[in-house]
Amino acid sequence: MNIFGKAKWKLRYYCVKNLGKIPGFLDGDNYYCNLCGKTSRFFMSYGTKSAVALSMIGSGVRRHCECPRCFSHDRFRWIYEVLLRYSDILSPERTRFLKIMHIASEPGIKAQIKKKSGSLAPMEYLTGDLEQIYSDVKVDVTDMHQFEDDSFDYFIINHVLEHVPDETSAMNEIRRVLKPDGVLFISFPMCLDRKTYDNPEITSPADRLNAFGQEDHVRLYGTDSAERLAQFGFEVKPLIVKEQMSKKEFTRMGLIPEDTIFLCRIKR
Repeated sequence: MNIFGKAKWKLRYYCVKNLGKIPGFLDGDNYYCNLCGKTSRFFMSYGTKSAVALSMIGSGVRRHCECPRCFSHDRFRWIYEVLLRYSDILSPERTRFLKIMHIASEPGIKAQIKKKSGSLAPMEYLTGDLEQIYSDVKVDVTDMHQFEDDSFDYFIINHVLEHVPDETSAMNEIRRVLKPDGVLFISFPMCLDRKTYDNPEITSPADRLNAFGQEDHVRLYGTDSAERLAQFGFEVKPLIVKEQMSKKEFTRMGLIPEDTIFLCRIKR
């Protein structure tokens, strides 16, 4: 996103933030955000316009994407829902100690885990990013030498791999640092009308926007995504919104029916 695009979204953020202080402005039961736990009469549109993004799941402009109260996006809410349903990270019944790595952590999810972890069994929850600005540690997913083999019970990485040129090194490193019985939660924007397109010769922001849907994407994932993840030694289970929730539920949460998170375990 260029400087003008960033300025536009920043201005909108402050406008909605202030309008939200007007009594009754956001009140309504049309939409529900599981991250802030509040209802609103509307969710806002969000996303980047491009020709290829029109056929992408989890990218492009989505009409009911952003919560006007906590500014969570559709994919944030789906990731959080999956963690609640398919992990014991936030389970009050959990008794085991957990070690978790969350790459490019979504702000709302990070806040919820840190907020609730104090009342649960102990865990070591680390957030990592290539640039250590908002994260606990600096992490290059293609070379995580600072972590030993079999380190993490959970590895969470969403909408990151499409930015990583060396997909093989990243996936091999994730498998290395994940415990034998650990779980990887991973997602990325996908096209459901074609197979994955990967062309390292496309390097300019304009060409990447046209080919991959965003200026800083280096790959366009497609219908073979599950098989692509499996080749790195994982058993892969796609978790698709419309297969996990009723239409009434996912519409009210502003989720994309086809949005997919892959639950991956190391093959034995």
